[in-house]
Amino acid sequence: LYVTSTDGLALSGRRPQDALANYGVMTSCSPSSNEQGLRALAGAAVLAGAGRGLEVRPLFSLFSHHGPVYRLMLRVTRLKGPRDPLMDKLGFLGYCRKCGEQTHLTWKQYRNRGGEASCACTILYKKTYKCNPGEMSWAGPLWLGPLHDRATVEEMEQLARELGWIEDVEEEEKEKESSQKIPQLDEDEKIKAIGELYSTEDIMKSAKTGSIATYKREGGMSARWRQKMGLAGMMKLLLEESAEGLPPYFYNLDEVARVGRLGTTPTLMHLMGLLEEQGFVVAPSHLEAKGFRTNANLQNIIAIAKLLLDV
Repeated sequence: LYVTSTDGLALSGRRPQDALANYGVMTSCSPSSNEQGLRALAGAAVLAGAGRGLEVRPLFSLFSHHGPVYRLMLRVTRLKGPRDPLMDKLGFLGYCRKCGEQTHLTWKQYRNRGGEASCACTILYKKTYKCNPGEMSWAGPLWLGPLHDRATVEEMEQLARELGWIEDVEEEEKEKESSQKIPQLDEDEKIKAIGELYSTEDIMKSAKTGSIATYKREGGMSARWRQKMGLAGMMKLLLEESAEGLPPYFYNLDEVARVGRLGTTPTLMHLMGLLEEQGFVVAPSHLEAKGFRTNANLQNIIAIAKLLLDV
C-alpha cells in the first residue's frame, strides 16, 4: 500500500489542529519536523489498520522538500495474535525548547509518567540545565519503529541496477574522497575537549592515529555527491538510515551550532566521523542536507563540534 501526503503545514507542526483532525495526531515544531511528518502519517496508518484487524508496517519512506511530499510504502497483512507488539511501536517525540534536546517515549512510558515527562537533560546533565516539563513540546502518537525495511531497500536497489537506472560511479567518488585532507588533532586536545563527558581511559581506548576520522559511508561517498548521483545516492542513504540503534529523530547542524553557541557549523563528515570513532552509532539523513542521526545526546554532539572548531 502506498500512502502520500502533501499536508506539510499540518504534519510539520505549524497547524497541529489540522493534524489532529486529519490524522488523529498532535504535531509540534521541532528540528525533526520533516521526520515527524513521516512518522505521523505512518502512525495514522498503523492505527487505522489495527482497528480493522490488520498489521501495517512501513517498508520504505521518502520525504521531498518540493511540495513538501511525504511518501510511505506499507506492508498490510492480517493481524495475528494480540496488538500489543505493534502498539509498542507507537509513542511520542519530545523537544525541549530550552536546551534543544530531543527524546522519545512509547505510549506506555508516557502514560506511566502522567503526561508530565521531563526533558532528557534532567537525567543526562542536570548540573548544566534545569529544564522542567513546561519546556517540553510533544508530538504523537507517532510510529517510532523503523521507517525503512533494510531487506526491502536492498531489493529495490538491486532491481534498479538490473533495470539500468543506477550507474556505477562509486569508484570515481572513492578516488576523490581518498585525496581529501583530514585535519590533524593530537590526543591531549581530544581529552581537553570531551574529558568531562568521557574518562581519559575511554578516550585513549577509542582514539585512533591522532587524525579526525571521516565518517565511512557505504560506498565511501559524500552527501553532496550522493545528491548528484540521484537514485544511487538516495538508495545508499536509505540503507544507512536503516542501521540499528538509531533514535526516531535526527539532529541538524544549524541547531547544534545555535544551542552550543558555536558561531559556525563544523564539517558534517568530520563531526559524524568523530562521533563514530567515540563509539556512537551515526548515519546521515535523507530528510535534510545538514541532518544526521546518532544515539549520542546533544551535549556530546556539541562537545565534539567544539573540538572540531577549536572553540
